[in-house]
Amino acid sequence: TNDRLQESLALIRKAEQLDPLSAIIKQNIAGSYSIMGRYDEAEAAYKQMLAANPEFSSGMVNMGWYFYGLDKGRLDEAVILTRAAHRIDPGKITSLVTEYSLWLSLGDYQRAQVVYQQMEALDAGHRWLPAAKAWSNMLQGRYAAAKEEGLFLSHNFNSLAPQGHAFRILARSGAYEQAREVLLKVEPRYFDPEKWPDVLNEGTADACIAGLTLLRAGDEQSGRDLLRYSANYWEQTAPLYIQHADSYPSFECHAYLGEVEKSLDALEISLQHQHVLRDWLGIASNPELRMIQEHPRFVAMDEKARAELKRQRDHLGQLEAEASL
Repeated sequence: TNDRLQESLALIRKAEQLDPLSAIIKQNIAGSYSIMGRYDEAEAAYKQMLAANPEFSSGMVNMGWYFYGLDKGRLDEAVILTRAAHRIDPGKITSLVTEYSLWLSLGDYQRAQVVYQQMEALDAGHRWLPAAKAWSNMLQGRYAAAKEEGLFLSHNFNSLAPQGHAFRILARSGAYEQAREVLLKVEPRYFDPEKWPDVLNEGTADACIAGLTLLRAGDEQSGRDLLRYSANYWEQTAPLYIQHADSYPSFECHAYLGEVEKSLDALEISLQHQHVLRDWLGIASNPELRMIQEHPRFVAMDEKARAELKRQRDHLGQLEAEASL
């Protein structure tokens, strides 16, 4: 609710008074504004964070991936930040993982592979490597290979983050039975309708893929109910207390319910604000979204999104040519 978000921001502001130099606290302030959809304030807070802490590499990565990448669709600026973060702290793999993912989002698989080789040289056994390979495989239509990486993650890394990636990878690659097993470990509240408000209030964006997993793995009614509940929540409840609630993927829930026009309506708004640009190539290649991909409205959106991705790739290419990246 709005009260919960405002209370959380007030508490972080109090913490800032006690420790005004803390980079982590400033990052949390920026993140809170971002969650609330107050992007101008979020960007100002991130810039204040970096002005006060210019060597704060993890803050650069966070700003790049979540704010410039997800919230604003400024992937080129996100790459610039993550490159700077890696120069500051070349021993951390997170900046490389983020840059790799951004190049995938931009559709430049060759540059992504160069970064992957850097990741492998730094830590060949790191948990992010199989996830990185899986997302690249999916974007290029290699779903069987992606599934194998998802299974490897689920069997070999027990902490929450890699298990969450394993769920999403398995579901996106069509392995719904295995995805359901992992989801039961990662977020069992999706299996209890009374807990759905709690999950969505926490800002999760996985409800549509969770609903589709339930639907495809035998819990058809529960899956449909979760898809319907999530779409309604993001379109009717969330806008009451956050700006830019269209950053949540209600279009996906509508599509899985077969509601093509509602899905396209929601997607057009989200693309207009560039919230879905980071994930566009995945949306355009997702076989579960064929019912909207073949529609003329989607074709027009696809042309617009790919043109913007090309513009951003060209911008980065120009910076590289000038040795400014």
